[in-house]
Amino acid sequence: MPAHIFYLLVTTGIQALVTMAMATVPVLAPKIGEELGGPAILVGYYAALAYATATMTTLPGGRLVERFGPIRMSQICLGLCAAGLAIGTAGNFAALALSAVVVGAGLGPTTPASAHVLIRTAPAQLMSFTFSVRQTGVPIGVALAGIFVPLLVAGFGWRGALLAVSAYCTVLAAAIQPLRARLDQGSKQPGPPGRIWDGLRIVASSRLLAGMAVGSFFFAGMQHCFVTYIVSYLTADFGMSLAAAGGMLTLAQLGGIISRLVWGVAAERWIRSRLLLGLLGLGMAASALLTAAMTSQWPTALIAGVAALFGATAIGWNGVYLAEVARLVPRQEVSAATGGTLFFTYLGMVVNPLLFGGIVTATGSYGAGFALIALPVAGCAILLLRLREIKKS
Repeated sequence: MPAHIFYLLVTTGIQALVTMAMATVPVLAPKIGEELGGPAILVGYYAALAYATATMTTLPGGRLVERFGPIRMSQICLGLCAAGLAIGTAGNFAALALSAVVVGAGLGPTTPASAHVLIRTAPAQLMSFTFSVRQTGVPIGVALAGIFVPLLVAGFGWRGALLAVSAYCTVLAAAIQPLRARLDQGSKQPGPPGRIWDGLRIVASSRLLAGMAVGSFFFAGMQHCFVTYIVSYLTADFGMSLAAAGGMLTLAQLGGIISRLVWGVAAERWIRSRLLLGLLGLGMAASALLTAAMTSQWPTALIAGVAALFGATAIGWNGVYLAEVARLVPRQEVSAATGGTLFFTYLGMVVNPLLFGGIVTATGSYGAGFALIALPVAGCAILLLRLREIKKS
């Protein structure tokens, strides 16, 4: 097996397992809520708290990768996820809050670490495709949580499920230890404390990076709003069963996995990355407007088509985005620049669903939430198209 393929599989596997760890508690929310005597939605805040923590840890993540090496940092991230899930077995809301913080701390530096590996090992002509494949780890991780966590609950209870996923993280952290000799070479001592802000400095120094970072805030927000609310929307407003609504979410995830590969190839062969990102932004805005326009009279096949389009756009953009960030900066700045842009990405995953929830509460309409969130997404898509023109001139 070519070395770059092997390292791509390793980084994708790490991302998938970290994402699975992140999704495990939300999947267990109904079971945990039953035992704690509270509504499952309270456990749903777990994801928001975890992403808020990831927003802060992704900034120093780039420099920590440089200090410890990408494999050691990946091991630390997996260890934090394992510890966070184990903490959650205490079975109270305080423990779950701490669990979210610890898992979120592990989530933040994972992508800068993978970017550091891929920018050194992937062929330059396959960069967008490589990052797109690696980013399939996100929907794969969500799918793994959805498939295997309920099976673990049936066999071992919800605490046993948490410990099982924790054990998976620990095993993978140990399994990648031999890679340190090759990939962690050249790690250096940490610079001054202020260097943790270098990622933001790099983003602020470039009009292109700044525009892309702002776009990722709303693109990631749209993605997370869809994942968070589509099942509730379809069950509450369309009378779908939980299984049928979950099937629509799974369809969107599959669309995201396939499209990440397709967009990666397209960005390498046929279309410039920023042009593609702008078009995908317009596509996800259109998907949101179609979702808002749906009625109970729409045939199931048409609703499924909208879900697939949402997946192809709102879930499929990330790999092309991260590859473009890596292209825009010197190789030695890739980890820091990735962390700086992901600060805005993760922040969007915290803020936008909260705003969406506020809109739904104020209007009583999920459709209004999807329609209003489409507006800034469309604006950012147009900005990315204009940024491409600015560079060209």
